[in-house]
Formats: sequence, C-alpha cells, structure tokens
Amino acid sequence: MAANDPPSIPAYVPISQISSPAWFDAIDESARAEIVDHLKEKTNNFANEISAETYKFTEGHKLTKDHTNELLTFCRQASVATDRPKLEVTCPPQNALASNLLFKKDGSLDVPILKEHLTKEGRLEKKDCIKIALQAGKIMHEEPNLLRLKDPLTVVGDIHGQFFDLLRCFKVGGEPGTTSYLFLGDYVDRGCFASEVVMYLFSLKITFPKKMYMLRGNHESRHLTAFFNFKDECIYKYDLDVYDAIMDAFDNLPLSATVNDQFLCMHGGLSPDIRYLREIDEINRFQEVPREGPFCDLLWADPVNEEEQQENQEDNDFYDWFFENEVRQCSYKYGTKAANFFLQKNNLTAIIRAHEVFPDGYKMHFLNKKTKVPRVFTIFSAPNYCDVYRNKGACLKITDNTLNIRQYVWSAHPYYLPNFMDVFVWSLPFVAEKATSMLHSILNQAEIETANKDSQNPGNSEVVVSDESGLKEKSQVLKNKVVAVTKMMNLFKLLREEQQNVVTLKQLSPNKKLPNGILAKGPDAIKHAISSFSSAKATDRANEAFPMDKKTQAKMMTRTQSRGTRFSLMDTEELDGLMSEDGHLPASSPTVQIDDVLNKSPIKG
Repeated sequence: MAANDPPSIPAYVPISQISSPAWFDAIDESARAEIVDHLKEKTNNFANEISAETYKFTEGHKLTKDHTNELLTFCRQASVATDRPKLEVTCPPQNALASNLLFKKDGSLDVPILKEHLTKEGRLEKKDCIKIALQAGKIMHEEPNLLRLKDPLTVVGDIHGQFFDLLRCFKVGGEPGTTSYLFLGDYVDRGCFASEVVMYLFSLKITFPKKMYMLRGNHESRHLTAFFNFKDECIYKYDLDVYDAIMDAFDNLPLSATVNDQFLCMHGGLSPDIRYLREIDEINRFQEVPREGPFCDLLWADPVNEEEQQENQEDNDFYDWFFENEVRQCSYKYGTKAANFFLQKNNLTAIIRAHEVFPDGYKMHFLNKKTKVPRVFTIFSAPNYCDVYRNKGACLKITDNTLNIRQYVWSAHPYYLPNFMDVFVWSLPFVAEKATSMLHSILNQAEIETANKDSQNPGNSEVVVSDESGLKEKSQVLKNKVVAVTKMMNLFKLLREEQQNVVTLKQLSPNKKLPNGILAKGPDAIKHAISSFSSAKATDRANEAFPMDKKTQAKMMTRTQSRGTRFSLMDTEELDGLMSEDGHLPASSPTVQIDDVLNKSPIKG
C-alpha cells in the first residue's frame, strides 16, 4: 500500500484473529490511547479517510503514514469484529457520533451525516441530544399557536417512532429542504425508533426553520409517553435528562396551522369551545396537554364515523354536532353540522387532521355533495402500524389548490423486542416449559408408584379399609396435581411455540399483558387477534383511550355528558339559522388525487 493510499474497509474478521501491530504495542500506553482517541474522533469511528491534520498529529508521535494507515486498518477490524454468524447484518456503530462530525465549524448541523448515523442505529452524545432539543424548542417557542402557511406543502400524519418509514415518506413527499413539510404530531410511542424520529425532525427544524413545521399531537405529553414506551426508550438508549429535554421542547409545539387560508390542520379535531380561528391563539400551549378543554380537543377529538351515523339515524341532531368520545374517554366526537358550521364561520374549505389509523392511510369524511370535496381529511403516515395493522401510510401534497394523496407501504427495520424487553424475560416461556415438563414427569411417576403400592398391599380387612380410604384420597390429590401441571405444561408449550405472536400481542395491550382467556383458546385465537387490520384494531382499542384511573375518568366525562352539545357561547338563533348542509361553496374547489407510489411488496424483516 502506498503511503498516501487510505486503508480499505476490512471484511469480517473473527475477533480471535485480530492482533495489534507489534510496533504499536511498544509505544507508551497513554500515547496509544491519545492516538486512538484522535483517530476515532477525526474519522467518525474509523469509518472515514485519514485527513492531513491526522497525519500531522500522528507524525508528532513519530508515526509514519504507513504506520497510521496500518493502525486505522487495525482499529476498523477491531470495531467491526464480532463472533455473531449473521455477517450480512451491519453492526450498529459502537460509539456515539462525535460532536465535531455532527456540528460543522459554523455551528450548523450536518444533517446527511446525522441521517446516515441514525439509519445504522447509531446514537448521539447526550449533550448533543439536549442541545438539539433546546435549539428546536427555542425556534418553536417563537411560533404562534396557529401557523399561517402557503403551498406547495406536504402534510404528514402520525409517525409513532417508525423512523425507517419516515425516511420512505420523505422519498414520497419530497426531499427535506427543497420541499416544505407540515407534521401533524404523534412522533413518539408504539414504535422503537422514536428518539431517532425526534432527533432527525428537530435537526431538520433547526436547519430549515421556514420549511419544516411541526404540530403537537396527543402523544407529545409526559402522561402518554410514560404510559407507552417513549420514556422507556429514552432511558434504554440515553437517560432521563434527554427525555426531559425532549418533553420540554414538545411543550413549545404549535397546535394548528392553516394552508392557503383554506385548510385548517391539527392533530385531532374541533372543539365546542373554539368558534373562530383567532380563539386558538388565545390558548396557553406552553404546558403539559390538559385532560379537557379546547387544548385537549384539538389533539384528541375525532370525527363521527359512518357506522355511528347509520346506526343512529333517528338521532341525527345529536350525532351531527358534538357528543362524548367513548373510545378516547376524553374530548368529543364531532359530526357533519359541527364541521360545516365551523368551516363556514371561518371561510375554510376543509379540515386536515391525523390521530386515527385507516387501512389505506387516509380517510375522507363528510363529503360535500356539490363540490365532492370532503370537509375532513384524516392522514396517517405510519404504515403497518405497530408491525401488525398491515395498513398503508399516506401523506398529502398540496400544490396549486390540488390535494394529492400519496400512499406507500412499510419498510424493513431492525428488530427490537416490544417495550425493550431483555432476552432473559423473553426466554422465560422456554425455561418454564422445561420446568413444568420435569415436574409433570415427577408427579406422573409418583402417581404410578402410589397405584402400584395400593394394588400390592393386602393387609387385614380392617386396616385395608382404612388404608384404601386414605390412599384413594392421596391418589386423587396427586391426580389433581398432575392435571394442573399438565395444563401448565401445555400453556407454556403454547407460549413457546407462539412466542413471536404472543410478544406482538402483548405490545398491543395497555398493561403489557395478554387479554384474559386468550391462551385457553389456543394458537388460532392468538393468530386471529393480529391477523388483519380490523382484528388488530379491535385488540388495540384500549390503547386509543386517555389512560387514567376510574376517579379521573368520572371527573373528566362530566364535561361531555350533555346530549347534542353544540358550540359553546353561541346564540340559539345563530345555530337555528345555520345554512344548509352543502350551502358553503369555496371560491375555488380543490381537486383531490390519489397516487399509490412505492407500492412494492414490503420487505419483511
């Protein structure tokens, strides 16, 4: 190798075959550590080429360029050396991304390097995570509650920690920096890569503050992130200081946005306490998400679904306005008249929101009979939600008054056990099956021996009668034990055989436990619970509600008990004089297009 040629990236080498150069072992220990630390920092964990600065540094330690190249090759081999057999799977970086590589000399972020590092499952320095969160929070703090945006713009719904699907969304929606984006919230929880999602989006916000806009979702709260898995993820990958910094930044997220003064965007939906857009700016958003009120409604409310409207046609006035949201256990559901009235009062065309998963990644609600444009769009951008829903993801591109819904399927991603479970806990069903199998064998043998003694003990008639009674009682107790252990053995056998499905099903459970009685129904019941979109959604239904105890639930629901709730503080005459359902026509009706892009068979990883 010539002196100026950079060393090549080594192939896999078993760790037992790696040895450091003899000349390097002869150097003073402190000097060796200083040289390696310098190489590690200046070459991005030994991945990049050696710079002239590094050659100059090593020359100061009396190393030639050949020696420096040889040392880098050794460090690369040592950093990738492993005894695991899956050589085609790239090892995650062992060290956090160095600050001088993450930040350029002018203090700006090197987003491409950050993206590459996060894609490899790399992590950042704790101080850099906190710095990014603080910078992003400061920028968002200066933004109003209600953003006023113009197209062209791409609107993105829930991400839920699915970082690799977020990267696919950027391919579909346009390259960040050249394309303006509006994210509708729910960046964290459920998925295992929420910290990567947050750090990447915050970095884009810092780099392109006038092209990347983020709204707050109901999961950007301390209550939900502690109930679900984002807090656990931060502790697993970083620590509580990083979690607290991110949550403080979430307190600064705006609540809603208008696009072209025609479309109102938020995470959840309408509130009976918000009549005009200007009232959104009056909300104090710099706090934890409250459990009721207009702030809560913007993040939690849902449009009434078609099934509810059809089943309750005799009570349309109730379901056309606001009524209690039993699924969420907080906020409201809103109907056609509520949406139509709000749009007319604020001269808007439609509402664009996220918050709900649908098979196609989007849903159009309350279609206007004259314009054929829905009053409410739902956009959900996390395909194959929770790895079981098998839904598509979608984003909404708004260009020249044209709404282009672009769908995409899920991407392969590295595997984590749900809720960052450790391997020991995961292996317990295997251990339990072996233990119960041994216990079953012991008890079964004891029963056989007891039966043999009973048949071989003649004795006198009086004793026999007494012994027979006692032996039968003991024999029955032993049989009951054998039956009980047999049931346990079959149960743990089922847990072992269906371990992957059981782990996935536990992830959908709010208490991280299996639904009652499902193991007794056998493997078919477990598979059915996660076999389709509808069954997965039914299993996951409990997770859609605001997590709380019964006392809090009773207190919260008092606000939503009145039947047919309309807009607060509104005159009866004004409501009774509401224009006809399709009376509001926008100045120029938008066109809606649907594109199914990147619709390739998903890679199952």
